Order: sequence, then C-alpha cells, then structure tokens
Amino acid sequence: MDSPDGIADIQAALQSLSTKQISPTRGAHRATLDTLRKSIVSGPGLAHNTIKINKSRAKKAKKDADDARRDARRDADSEEDDSGTDDEGYQSETESVEEDYEHLMSDQDSGALQGAEMQAGTIVLQNGNSPVVHNGVQMSFADYLNSLSPHIVSVFIHDARNSADTSIQSSLHRPQPILQPPEMCKSLHPHQLIALRAIRTQSKTTSRALILGDEMGVGKTAVGMASLLPYRNIPDGVCIVVAPVSTHAQWRNGFKTFFKKRTFKVQVLNDSETSRSQVLEADVVIMSYDFMRNQYTAAKKYRKAIAAFEDKGYAPKNIIRPNLILFDESAQLNIPCLILDEAHNIRNPTSYSWHAAMTLRKRATFALLLTGTMFPNRYTDVYAVLRMVRGHPFTDEKVFKSHFTAKDSHGKEQPPDAGQIAALTHIIKWCTLARPAAVIPLPSLDRRLVTFRLDDELAAEVQEAFKNYEIAVAKHNAKKKKSKKRARQGPGGKKKVIPGFSILNEALQSTHHPTLAGIAKQMDDARKGNAASLESEDTIPRSAQDVYNMWLDGLRGGGWHSPRVDKILTEYGRFVDIRPDGNVLIFSESVFFQDILEIALQESDFKVECLRFNGRQTIAQREEVLEEFARANGTRPLLISMGAGAEGLNLAFANMVILTEIFWCAAKELQAIARAHRQGQQYMVEVVQVTPQNSFADDKKQRTNNAKSEQNMKLHAGIVKLDSDQVVIPVFQ
Repeated sequence: MDSPDGIADIQAALQSLSTKQISPTRGAHRATLDTLRKSIVSGPGLAHNTIKINKSRAKKAKKDADDARRDARRDADSEEDDSGTDDEGYQSETESVEEDYEHLMSDQDSGALQGAEMQAGTIVLQNGNSPVVHNGVQMSFADYLNSLSPHIVSVFIHDARNSADTSIQSSLHRPQPILQPPEMCKSLHPHQLIALRAIRTQSKTTSRALILGDEMGVGKTAVGMASLLPYRNIPDGVCIVVAPVSTHAQWRNGFKTFFKKRTFKVQVLNDSETSRSQVLEADVVIMSYDFMRNQYTAAKKYRKAIAAFEDKGYAPKNIIRPNLILFDESAQLNIPCLILDEAHNIRNPTSYSWHAAMTLRKRATFALLLTGTMFPNRYTDVYAVLRMVRGHPFTDEKVFKSHFTAKDSHGKEQPPDAGQIAALTHIIKWCTLARPAAVIPLPSLDRRLVTFRLDDELAAEVQEAFKNYEIAVAKHNAKKKKSKKRARQGPGGKKKVIPGFSILNEALQSTHHPTLAGIAKQMDDARKGNAASLESEDTIPRSAQDVYNMWLDGLRGGGWHSPRVDKILTEYGRFVDIRPDGNVLIFSESVFFQDILEIALQESDFKVECLRFNGRQTIAQREEVLEEFARANGTRPLLISMGAGAEGLNLAFANMVILTEIFWCAAKELQAIARAHRQGQQYMVEVVQVTPQNSFADDKKQRTNNAKSEQNMKLHAGIVKLDSDQVVIPVFQ
C-alpha cells in the first residue's frame, strides 16, 4: 500500500529520532516531536479509513527544527568566543538531552519507541521504518494509519521530558501489590493492595488522580480509606470524603474497624456552623453531596450580593456573610486528598454539585474517584468525572461530544460507532483501574423477570396516556426544530424538561396502584389551598397531612390491592416459605408506594411489620433502621427507596432483592442488586423484577433501559479488566 501524502515526513522524524541525526538541543528535539504530534490529524468530518496529514504544519515543524539547529550552533560558537568556562554549561545541556534520548530510545521490546501509543487499539511504533504491532498484528506504519477510525482525536506522542511520567502511567494497569499497611488491623485482598499501589503511583503523575471503577461490592471503600494513610497530620490540611448520606455510617465505622485505634481523626460534617478550626482538628472530614452543594451555592450567592453592592453602590437587602467552611476564598483549606465516593453523582457538568466538586478538586493535590457505575445513564456522563483528572485534552464538553457522539441527518444523537467506543475506552483506561466482581468469589445470582396483567380498563387508560405523551413529544420536537434558541448552560441552569413526561409518569404510577398517581398532586393542592381537586364529599381537608392520612385510611381494609402489589406479595411469600430466615430487600422509586406495600404486608397473611429506608428519615433514623434490619434475621423485610438507598449500602446479609418495577437506568438496578450480592455474602442471592405484560408505558421504560444498557455495556466491557490482563493506554502531554 502506498503511503498517504505526509507519511514521509513522519517516517523521517521517527528515523531522525532513532539515529539521533539532529542537533542535541532541546529546541530541535521538541521540533521533531512536534512533527510527529501535529502531522497526524483525524476527526469526525473525515471519510472512514482516511488520514488527513497537515503538510503545512509538518513543513513548519521541519523549518523550526532547522532554525533551532542553526541557532544552537551560533549560540555555541558565541559562547566559546566569550568564555571558555561556558563550555561546561553547554555540555551539561547536551548530556541532559542525550539522557532523554537514551530513555526514549531504549532497546527494550526490540527497540520500540517507548510510550508512543494511540487512543484506539494497542499500538507500539517501532524505530525508523520498522513495522507496527497493532492488536497483535504486524503491519506497516502507513497501513496502520489508514486503518484508524475517523473519530480518533489525534496522535499523542510523549515528549522525552515526560518519559518517566509515561512509564509510571503505563504501569497503572500492571501494578504489583504492596505490603499490608501496618496501621490496618484487617487485611486487604490482593486486588485491593494492587489498587492501593495504583493510587500511590497515580499521585506521582501529571493526572494527580485515579478513577477506581471496580464493580460494586468488591471493597472500594476500604481502599479509599487506606489511601489516606500518607495524608495524616498535615499542618492546616484535611482530607475530604464526599459521599451519599446512606454511606456515612459505613465510612465512619470503617475507619474504626479497619484501622488501629487513633490512626485517624474522623469528623462527619453536616453542620454549616462548624468552624474552620474544628474542621482542621480532623485528618478526614466526611460530608454529603448536598452539604457540599449547599456550601457552594451559599458562597456563590454571597459573592453575587457583594458584587451587586460594589456595582450599584447599595445592597438590595442586608448582606450576611455565611460560614464558608469549604469555599472561603480568604482562607482556603489545604486539601491533600479529595475522595468522591459514588462519583457518578456529579455526572451533570452544568450542576452546582459538579461545580462545587470541581472547585474542591482544583484545591486538592490528589483526587480519588470511586464509582462502580461509570455510565449511570448515558455514556457521555463519564465526561464530568474525567474532568476531575488532570493532564488530558478534553476540558470542553462540546469538544468531547464532537469526538465521541454521532448524529443523524436531523442532528439527533445516535449510539457511538465502534471507532468512538474504542477511542473513548482507551482514554478512560488512561486514568482508570476497574476490575470485575470476579476478583472475589461470590455466591451465585439468580435473576428473574416476573409479569402480571393489568385489567382491560386500566390497560386502555395507560395506552391512551401513552398516546398523549407521544403527541406531546412530537409537538415539542416540531417546535424545537423551528426555534433557534439554545438551552441555558452553566451552573444552576434550568433542568431539561421532557415534554409530556408528567402524562407518562402518571400512567406508570397507575400500573402500581390506582390511587398512586393522584396522592402527590392532592397533597400539593392542599398545601396551596386548592381544595377543588381533593374530591372529598364529607369534609374538606385543611392540610396536606390530612389528605395523606385520609389516603392511608382508604388503603387499609383491603384498599391496598392491585395486580402489581399482589404479584410482589406472591414472590415474597414464595421466598420466605423456602428461607424463613432470609432477609428481603424491596426497592421502589416512590415512597408513597412504600406506604402501600407496608400496609399490604401488615394486612396480608404474612402479618409482618416492615422496616423502611427513605429520604423522609434523618441520618440517625436511617442508621437505626439498618442496625435493626441486621438483627431481624428475616422477620422484617426492608423497603428501600432507590433515591436514598440504592448506592453504597452494605447489606450482604440480605438474600433476596425485589425490584418493584423496570427502572429507567439499568445501572440503578445493578446498584440495588449489589447491596446484597457483594463481598461478605455467603448464600445465593435471588433477584425478582416485577413488570406488567400489557402496559405501553412500561414497555417504553423497558426499551429505554435496554438501549442505554446496550451501549453502556460495550464501553464497560472495554474498561473492566482483571489485573492479569495486558492493557496499553494512551499517553497525553
């Protein structure tokens, strides 16, 4: 195959490096590397299997190299004329560059050019005109360039100055375990020790971060705790752990159970009036994403009020300075390490939560991002997490999406193609260590989908509601096509409103129970004083609590029955007949549906009192519920809302998981299942998911779930590897 135009420039640059035929000056050396780095460009606008070579930039780089050589000779001659003693300084510079070349052009791996790797596929460039080894296949360099996907961003070949950094980053996926930390009183598993080594390795790179993406239930939290050992007792410094409220007890207790006494001074921060001095008394501060966001918004509002006062000369209202523990510009905290647990919670880069986390990240020396759900909803959600990592070129969301998303002729985003998936997985692997749940032997998992039928009248109502939803979407799309206005961007921007979603949501709720769709609206109307929609013939309730109590009264005495509730009770009864001592988790999206299930389990033949874990409870109440559930030994099922308890909880003593519906995101379902099927589980875990056969609304939900899951699993499969697998990652300058 003939080489495309411009390949000769690249081959010549490679040859000049391998034979050191350029002047040993940093300028010439840099120019040659620039030829390699800038001459190969590939983008979404190019035809498939086409490489665009920027000849003008290659020529300019060659000219710069020639100029640098002439300047170096002239400077050297001038220095010799002025003083003989300056030869030593020039010689030192020469030796330094020669050492760089020796490191770059070492003879390891048959003279491979170390660190020259691409984002898509595994590649090692050989010296000079030697062939390329790509995914185990030997081919010419020109053939390799022609085989590249058009969606690869560009070729990044590291500078000799960063070659040591490159060897460190490449070792991320080939680390050796370290010794058990002596401060720990419980031993870590080998895969956890390898993760700990990888964290310490990444702390020495330009990225100053690691995404630990091990699948759920294999012990990321313990690794996170151990990673903080080097950062204790730092003057005016404190490590910050941001985690969902549901995991705070696990973090706090973990520092007590995994480490010897007085190893860490830990504080849970949930009071905005806590002083800076109190915070600095601790080695580690644990807080929720809500607390972090509230601190950020308070600081933002205060600075906005000050700016308005300075601009207009008066304050619109009294300005009261909040207690800015985290975001005080005048006395910034020294943060040696920032840990974001369940880091996918910051997946929206326009949210206040993301901007708050990014502000802390800029002040932190190192960041550890823990997530077993790299792609919680859409695969592009990973961009927000990647921004917490330094040293890569994707600092703009539009640029990121332009390379890793495809669009049809109407501008609608389409699933990524194979080239985009390959490129994105390689970029993620550059800063990610992710191992499958198989690193720890777990009991088997039995997952089943059970169905029921809606009665004909309800099925017809759901179908009609779904048609109305589709009409609303079509009208919105037509209007959007005509309008040239763009959605508001930036922190605190308005959330995207899905047209007709309220119609669809009411239809979905009616498949749970006939009264579920109306109770929230009736309570909201009561709060607003609108009694017309309450439909009460006897009395007009005076408060939302009255409406709620009347609704509960209507459920008692058999009012709780519905096809979905009956099927859930059937599956619960089948399990407890086999395993009377088995612990059962029941996940639902709605706390009102929890009310229905609680009454159903009380009044049914089971006559059981449930435990509940949801957002209505305080942190202390939630912790008390979990302790009581651990003592129940199968006598009390636990009703958990997905929003409050699907992430982070360790409930390895539970043996059955009931998912009361199909959820919009498959990742949520996996998170819920992993509460029970995780490290420490001793028995088989049974998972049952309940859905109607004849509901257009639920079918829509299932299709959306499947579509997201399919593309996300392709990326997931390319990232998650065993420690024994060989992985080659890209190198960024």
